[in-house]
Amino acid sequence: MSVGVTIEIYEGFPDDFLHRLTPKAQEEVKVLLARLQVNPYEPQLQRECALHDGELFEYPLDGKLSIFWRVQDSNLSVTNPRMTVWLDKIARSTWARKN
Repeated sequence: MSVGVTIEIYEGFPDDFLHRLTPKAQEEVKVLLARLQVNPYEPQLQRECALHDGELFEYPLDGKLSIFWRVQDSNLSVTNPRMTVWLDKIARSTWARKN
C-alpha cells in the first residue's frame, strides 16, 4: 500500500516563488516538491536538510535562501495511509549552501 502525500502551501508561497527565488531556486523547489510527494522521509532527502526543533526541515536553495517544511502524519495508519507536508516559509538560509 502506498502512502498518499498532500502538500499544503502557506499563503504567500506563490508570490515568494515567483518574486524571491532565482530561476535555479525555482527549479530546485519543483524537484523538492516532487520528492516530497513520493516520500518526505527519503533518507537522502533527510541528509540534504537541516532539522530544527525536531520537526521543521530546512532545505537550502540557490540565492542564500531555504524552504522550510514539516510533515504531519499523526493519523497515518493501515486504514488511513495519508500524510501532509506543510511548506512553512521561504527565508534566509541558516546554514551553509548544500554541495
